[in-house]
Amino acid sequence: MLGQKEFPSPMLSFHDNLSADFLVKKNAFVSKSIERNSWFHERILFALILGIELLKKILAFPLTWFIQENTIMDNAKYSTFHKGNFIHLSYTMIWLLIFICNSCSPLYYYIFQSQNPEKDSMGLTSLLLPLLTLQLSAQSIQSVTYPWGTFTDNQDGTIRFLGTAGTFGGQLYSESTLTYAKCSIGQTWIREGNSCSPEIPGTGLYCPTNNNDCNDIGTSLLNNPLSTAYAYCDSLDLGGRSNWRVATKNELKLTIACSDNPTEIPIDNDLAGCGSIKRYFLNTNIFQLSGTGSIGTYWTATSQSSGIALYVDYTTGRTTGAGKAIARQVRCVSEP
Repeated sequence: MLGQKEFPSPMLSFHDNLSADFLVKKNAFVSKSIERNSWFHERILFALILGIELLKKILAFPLTWFIQENTIMDNAKYSTFHKGNFIHLSYTMIWLLIFICNSCSPLYYYIFQSQNPEKDSMGLTSLLLPLLTLQLSAQSIQSVTYPWGTFTDNQDGTIRFLGTAGTFGGQLYSESTLTYAKCSIGQTWIREGNSCSPEIPGTGLYCPTNNNDCNDIGTSLLNNPLSTAYAYCDSLDLGGRSNWRVATKNELKLTIACSDNPTEIPIDNDLAGCGSIKRYFLNTNIFQLSGTGSIGTYWTATSQSSGIALYVDYTTGRTTGAGKAIARQVRCVSEP
């Protein structure tokens, strides 16, 4: 009526308030559902990572059997390789049980018990994921120990060696730390697969002439870019290092691994070498075997005389000398 104040219908006002309240609650529910799903997926990621790692270790067992049956890997190395995979498998299974099956574990709680994303307010996801990643990465780092020291693959194209003091292969060694290049001259380290490409390395001359033109007067070691072996190592930039050089005779001998007696290194000029008929005697637990056993002779930086330099023959395990104007494979080292 004209001049009369109109009031809203009580039922209409109630309906509007109910609709608005419903929309707020509905939006909050949807938002929390999205957060919960994202939060749940983060935690299931832990289980997936561990499951994949476990599957890798399980598949490693038939692989090691195939290697033993179809190659000339000696029993000592096969045993070490096999035991290493067994230890990694057991270790991964323990982690899987702890993080999934144990009702006291944080992963079990956050995956199967908690339904409130706010319970992760302490940031346990950000704490656990780096720790788990570090644990899985540590398993992939491979080490092998001999009486003369321990070789560890740094997973960056380099091999760290921590040497033990003692007499090995007729030579007196002191405690030392060396870094070997995983790959040889003519090869490139490939991060995916931690391997060297191409499979067969190149070669380099010790010196263009059979004299001391390429040797340092004081040390008799390689010290001249006329040597393609020297030039290769001198220009190498690998693993954050640029102070590479050709390995000396004593340094390269440390990479010999005799199948009959892996705790001994043959002395220099020993015609028997490792004493077995085999295609290679390289420490293939760490260094890559090139071209299905085609690995041969490697120059050392050590000169024996004016026209003779020393090299390591991995087909026999011998360390001996030959004319310098010959192309052989090369491995670089860096220190410390």
